[in-house]
Amino acid sequence: MVFKSFAKINLSLTVNKKLETGLHDIQSIYCLIDLSDSISVKKTKGKRKDVVSIKGKNSMNINKKNNSITRTLSIMRKYNLIHDYYSVKILKKIPVFAGLGGGSSNAAALLKFFKKKNSK
Repeated sequence: MVFKSFAKINLSLTVNKKLETGLHDIQSIYCLIDLSDSISVKKTKGKRKDVVSIKGKNSMNINKKNNSITRTLSIMRKYNLIHDYYSVKILKKIPVFAGLGGGSSNAAALLKFFKKKNSK
């Protein structure tokens, strides 16, 4: 299955107090824009590991072994939300480190994919 993961722009962003995790609590008003990555997901056959492929002109500087997709799959498996292993291919059109939420959007789109798949 192939689906899109849309970029966003912040219309308003307020950075609040620092949390115990070291991250900051934020409040944001954002808007999705017509810029997206394409994501393809297939169950792997006979493999006991996920295969994540990130291609496109905006794919450089992404850690291929530790990114939002690999972490999402790992966490979902840890909590028994998925049991199989998957091949995930991403065509990156959203620039990385540009504040457009590409990695977060990819992870959210993957979660939505599995929610829809598991509700059938």
